[in-house]
Amino acid sequence: MGTITFGVSSIEMGAIGNDGGPGTVLEALGKTNQNSCNLNQDEPTTTEFRSEEDDQPIYSTETPGPIALTYQIVDPDLDAMEKLFGGEITGSAGSRVWNMPASIISLEQTVKVTPKEGLKLTIPRAKVVARFTGEFTKANPFVLEVTATALTPEKTGVGALVWAE
Repeated sequence: MGTITFGVSSIEMGAIGNDGGPGTVLEALGKTNQNSCNLNQDEPTTTEFRSEEDDQPIYSTETPGPIALTYQIVDPDLDAMEKLFGGEITGSAGSRVWNMPASIISLEQTVKVTPKEGLKLTIPRAKVVARFTGEFTKANPFVLEVTATALTPEKTGVGALVWAE
């Protein structure tokens, strides 16, 4: 019988390993907004080669679609904003300030999802992009939406996604 994987116990991220494989020093940047964590892969792109003499392709090849993990941090703090957007926190406890930088940083991280039940997912090398979203209302909280797009790891023999029991 197969394994049913569901829920989120934690989503952690950190620096990619020095050898180009998955990093081992990972941390959660906050709690995950309920029903916000999704792993999706786009449809593959098909390239067909055709000849003038034939109506059907003489050769066809597929390229896998990009794979992206998207989730929302429901309780973001200044430390999470600094890690995801760059910039610098100034001030002391109780009066710290973070100013969003003018430019987007290029952030590559290892991302690990530990579910409530089932298989653990690690993206050894992910392009991580965050954005502000949400509302300042009683019904919907202000959140940070994080998208981690799987990239080819630099370490030989490591897949773009690593699943473990």
